[in-house]
Amino acid sequence: MLMSVSKDIAGSHLQGLNLLAVPHVPDGAPHVKRARTNGQISPNEDLAMREAVHGDAGYTTSKSKTRRGRKKSRRASELIVAPAWTDISSATIASVLPFSGSSVSEHPFRTFYYSPFAKVSAVWASALREASPVQQGPNAALYFYPPPFLIDTIPSATAVCRFPEHARVDDKVPRYLLNLARIREFCRARIFDRTLDRRPLTIGEWRVALWGDYHPKIHSPKGPDSSEVRREKRRQDERNVISLLFHQVAHLGSYSPQLTVSLVDATVDATTVMSNPDIRATLLWEAHELNFRADVMALDHLLVDTSDWLERSKWEREMMISAYDRPAVQKELERPRKDAPVKKAANMLTLLFRAEITGPGPAETQDNFKLRVGRARKGDRDALARKEETMEEFTKRMEQLPDKVYTWVSNWRGSQARKSTSTAWNGPVIPAISLPRQPQSRSGLDMFQLSQEAPQVPVVEVNGRTRADVAQWRRLSKVAWDKLTPEKQEFYTHVAQARNEGEEDNGEEPEDNGKEDNGEPEAAEGSDEDAREEKLVTAPYVVVYSPVVYAYHDTRRAEDVAHWIDILMEALYKQAGWAGFVCVAGPDHKGELHTYGYSVFMSFH
Repeated sequence: MLMSVSKDIAGSHLQGLNLLAVPHVPDGAPHVKRARTNGQISPNEDLAMREAVHGDAGYTTSKSKTRRGRKKSRRASELIVAPAWTDISSATIASVLPFSGSSVSEHPFRTFYYSPFAKVSAVWASALREASPVQQGPNAALYFYPPPFLIDTIPSATAVCRFPEHARVDDKVPRYLLNLARIREFCRARIFDRTLDRRPLTIGEWRVALWGDYHPKIHSPKGPDSSEVRREKRRQDERNVISLLFHQVAHLGSYSPQLTVSLVDATVDATTVMSNPDIRATLLWEAHELNFRADVMALDHLLVDTSDWLERSKWEREMMISAYDRPAVQKELERPRKDAPVKKAANMLTLLFRAEITGPGPAETQDNFKLRVGRARKGDRDALARKEETMEEFTKRMEQLPDKVYTWVSNWRGSQARKSTSTAWNGPVIPAISLPRQPQSRSGLDMFQLSQEAPQVPVVEVNGRTRADVAQWRRLSKVAWDKLTPEKQEFYTHVAQARNEGEEDNGEEPEDNGKEDNGEPEAAEGSDEDAREEKLVTAPYVVVYSPVVYAYHDTRRAEDVAHWIDILMEALYKQAGWAGFVCVAGPDHKGELHTYGYSVFMSFH
């Protein structure tokens, strides 16, 4: 879902990212996977996504190509891995197989691997193992911040780590870590600043950024015009775009092994970046946290549709969402209901909000107002206004803040029923029960199908239930009808004409329906009651009415109601997760009482 909806992002207020080894920002979740894109990014839009294409879209390949790009890609990702489901009790670093770039299902962005630097809980690891490998998406994965699995490796099999049995080997990780410590401030700033090309990047683009060679390549790939040359040129252009971003926009030079970086209160160089576990922990935590936080805000931005909101309103909402997941707030929400957990959490969020928002919001610039009007719906544009919040308005808003925060926390937590601000669940769309059709003219073939000479109705099994195959029965009846003698066909045609006209055939009395004569006048000849009366035609051929066959000619019978109940129950189970037993009763088209029961996926365990 995140791959399809993460089209926009509005930055959240993250605090504590400058703390070494023990950050105090809410715990995060898995990183995002985004579609590979091409095109230009407008610096004045909320992360306008480029058109999603496949990695080799637009190019044809042949079996005899040299695959030079594949060899380079393999060297860049030649890792030694121990899959999460491997029995690692007897495995060693030397015994695990090297990671193959050709096996996409084994790539860390699709398959769970244990971290050599952090312990994963057994429950969480079990769930991730069962989900691995995830299904390959139609597009390449993109990330807002460097993917954690690029820096969660060791440079050699002899390197020291907390869990060596889970280690993956990548000799480029020392350079990745040191350069990440150098560019991390810019990588964080570009997420929140729309003027810094804050689009998410592919795994390959992040490798270029972490490698740190920001000198654009100006030479063109040599060779005849082929798909391989065009692909190499496209990759070179993509690398040059990243190089220019970090060189010209961030004003960063290329990587040098002698450089030193100031990371909070520590000075980091090529040696300490690998030997200090706190530095690795900080960089890994930031990679996981920022990718997840950016995903949450992108999803929230799309679901809430804040495109026409004021920038300060966006920031306030994002701050509240970020603060909601803080451990202190979550601890209050875990209290028993008798301790009023929602009220206590709302009070804490109110204090945090007032500590950050201390005065009226400034007026937006004319350019920002034009952008907001352009993003709004046509019907809402006239209602938008560019004005500065007054002190009276700010004071009134702060007075109403506790109640609004309490309501927001209640709805966000889901502890009470959604009222006017929520949308009711839309149940499954169930087809209407068929209404009785108008009387239709019968043919000789129709009367033949009601006789004992007609073929038997085939019965098939559909979803564990038997059904009459009426279509096949019609075809068999037509074949048998064509084989009848002209005399027989004429007889059945005569019976059909008599039924259509409501007249008795060959002067015989209608069959006794079993009712006693109570002196009431009988229905007039040709009435609806006579027309619907089931009739037995004797010599020379017998015509009878079968319930299964008769269901084909009339609608809204008991079978139709039963089928409607089946659809309803199965839809409720699939869409809402409800299961159980239903029993209905009522008259059919003849006025006879019928009952029907149906159970769906019930288990007494």
